[in-house]
Amino acid sequence: MPNVPKKDRPRVQFVCDQWVKEYLDQWAGVENRSTSNLIETIVLEAVTTKQAQGELPPPPKPPKK
Repeated sequence: MPNVPKKDRPRVQFVCDQWVKEYLDQWAGVENRSTSNLIETIVLEAVTTKQAQGELPPPPKPPKK
C-alpha cells in the first residue's frame, strides 16, 4: 500500500477469541511490529493470493485528487 497518512486511512475492526488476540500480540512482538501492522500484512497477503488465483478482481485505482 502506498504511504498514506494515518489520518487518511480507514479503520477496520473485527472480533476474535481472546486466545487469538493474545497469539497475534505475541507474534507481532516476535517480529517487532504492532499487532495492527501484522494483521494488515496478513490481510494483504491473503488478498494478493486470492487475486493471483483469479478469485478476486484487481483492486480499484485510487481516485485522483
